[in-house]
Formats: sequence, C-alpha cells, structure tokens
Amino acid sequence: MSTLDHRQLGELLVRAREGDERAFDQLYRATADIQWKQAYAMLHDAGLAEDAVQETYLTLYRHMGQIDSPKALVAYLNRTAYRVCLRLAQRQKQVPLDAAPPETQPLAALPDDDARHLPEEAAIEREEVRALLSALEELDPRQREAVLLHYYQRRTVAEIAQAMDCSPSTAQRLLNRARGRLRQLLGLPALLVGPAVGRAVQKLPSPTPQPPKRGRALPLPLAALLALALGGAAFALGRSGGPAITRATVASGWRAQPCPVTISVAGATPDQVVLVGPDGRSTPARRQPDGSYLALAEENGLYTALARTGTKEARQEVSVRSVDRAGPRLLSTRMEGGRAVFSLADEGAGVDWSSAALTGEGGASFAPLRVDEAAGEVVFSAPSGRYTLAVSDRAGNRSTGPVTLSFPKGE
Repeated sequence: MSTLDHRQLGELLVRAREGDERAFDQLYRATADIQWKQAYAMLHDAGLAEDAVQETYLTLYRHMGQIDSPKALVAYLNRTAYRVCLRLAQRQKQVPLDAAPPETQPLAALPDDDARHLPEEAAIEREEVRALLSALEELDPRQREAVLLHYYQRRTVAEIAQAMDCSPSTAQRLLNRARGRLRQLLGLPALLVGPAVGRAVQKLPSPTPQPPKRGRALPLPLAALLALALGGAAFALGRSGGPAITRATVASGWRAQPCPVTISVAGATPDQVVLVGPDGRSTPARRQPDGSYLALAEENGLYTALARTGTKEARQEVSVRSVDRAGPRLLSTRMEGGRAVFSLADEGAGVDWSSAALTGEGGASFAPLRVDEAAGEVVFSAPSGRYTLAVSDRAGNRSTGPVTLSFPKGE
C-alpha cells in the first residue's frame, strides 16, 4: 500500500465513481503493488499474479458504485484479489478452492461461493463478452483482425505483422488505435482496456493453434466466430426472422434531464423497440438516422431494452445511474476564527464548488474565501447576520436556503 490513508483512498474512489479516470488511475497505483505481492505469495507465479491484479481491478471498476465507505475499499480489494487467486490457482491445479487464506494477509471475511458460480457474476461475464463483440464490430477490419490475433490467438507483434503482411510498426499502430477505440466503446480507463479485452476474448471458443503465415490467419471468419461465442443467438437470429439487440448504451455524464439510451438492433427490422423501466412502464424508442433507436430513461435503475418483430423478441438489460435531479445538501455550519465553514455533500454529480455564494439580506454578495473539496467544505468571511446560501451541483441542480451566522463576541 502507498502512503495514502483510508480517507485519501475514499476521496479517489468518490472521484472515480464520478467518471474521473485520473482518480481511478491514482487509486490503482496506490493499491496495486500490495495486491500483486499478496497474489504472488499465493500463486508463486509473476504472470498469474499480474492476471489476478488486473481481474481484481476490473471487478472493482464494475462494482465501485456499491462500496459504501473508504474503509470498505481495502477490504473489498483484499477479498476480491483472494477469490480471484483461488480461481486462477484452481485452473493451474495449484491449490484447492476451499483453501484457507494465509493468516499473514489482512483479508476480510470471504464469501462461501466462487464468483464463477454466482448467477450475477455469470451474467456480468456474458455481458462482458457481448459488449466486446459489439465493440469489435465497430472497429476498422484490420484493427479488429490485429486485436483478435493478439488477444485471441496470443500472437506477438512480429507474428501479427507476418500474418497481416505488414511491418511490425504498422501492426503496433493498428493495435494502439484499436485499443484507443475500444477504450471509448467499452467505457474503461486506459490501463484496463488490455486486460478487459484479454479477459473477454478468453471466453470465446478456443482457436486451433496454427503457425504464423502470410495472409489472413483467423481460424474462423469473424461472423462465425462471434456466432459461436454467443451460442449463435445474436448473429443467427437474422436467419430465423427475429431481431437481435447488439448493444444498449447509456449516455455518459450526470444530467438533471432524462438520460438517453441508444439501442442497436441487428437481424430482422423490428416492429417495435421500447425501453422498459424498473416500474414496468415502457418508453418507445425512436429510430435515428444511423439506424439505431433512442429512448429516454426518466430515473435511475435497471432497464430492459426490448425489440420485437411479430412474435419474436430480443431483450438486453441496461443500468442507468446518471440521472441527478437533487442539488447539494448542507450538512453542517460552524464558526471558526471569525469565518463561517459550511459542510456540503452531493451524492450524484458532485458539488460545483465554484457556484457557492452567500447573499445577505441587503443584497450584498460574498464569494468563497476558500474551498476544501477533499473535506467537502466551503469557507466564507462575512459578519453575523442572516444570509441565503446558494450552491449548484455539476448537473446544474441548484440548492438555496437560509443560514444565520452568529459569531461569539470578539470574533
């Protein structure tokens, strides 16, 4: 562990949940080293330990919205890393899954079940594969081939260059551009793109080992490979007359307005595309010029994108978490050294500290003297009296309320 304490790690976690990629990168660099050491102590293999760390942080990125307190973050990382190590060890036939954790490791209580056997984890893994396949379809064909050769067939850059009849520098450039595009499509920090793609493609059907050769070297045409990976469901539905939802994407960024959800449909042209909310109500999705469908999610929650053609239909769940219609809350006020210190919080988009303002009864306005975002506080210098405190969040929701400043005599 680095020198960051629980409070500092908690602040990074909050910022990461708000979409700050640099904060997640800092969190990773502050905690990954000790997780690697613990993984290596269990697995006795540097490569496996690295795999365990990457899978641990992919899991953290997926579930960081469920971690309630800074102290729970370290316990969550320890618990997840240990469970991942057991899974990797079982694959390598090194230790049994029910092995007890080493007493020297600061691990929290562990769940009884292996994550692979939990229905929600299995569903997440299937969604990872679907998301990857959808993202691969968006790549330039040569970028897509380079990705599959590298992550699926485990070819080196030199072998990719030979297989694609290009120079090693061109092969590396194709891979770099593909990773950049996949980063956008998968919505992951840069440091997790490679591990995410590698983890997802490992769940595709195993290719038959082949020596590198000039020309196209994929063991199967891409469409056939993708059909196999999904059991033929998403890419064979067109032949059976039914639609297939290849992707349901939630617009990024916090917003006070309904959140746009884009639904991509393959196969037969649907008679109807709707977004079904947590309350069971359906919102029609409108067809866009690019052939996708757009629906608006009014509230946060788990939605179902549904496409129907005749009696056949396709469904895909999508989680909306970025609708924020509540402004910041005033937690407390204290007088300190002749100044007023307001403690503010916002569980959604976060406080827009630059918007904080204090207005007196006579109309005099006071700007913040100091802002401490880490502590969640804004400081004003104003005389005793009655005021209106106003502040907005980053989604544009504004909160106002009366406050009374009463300083002790002499301040």
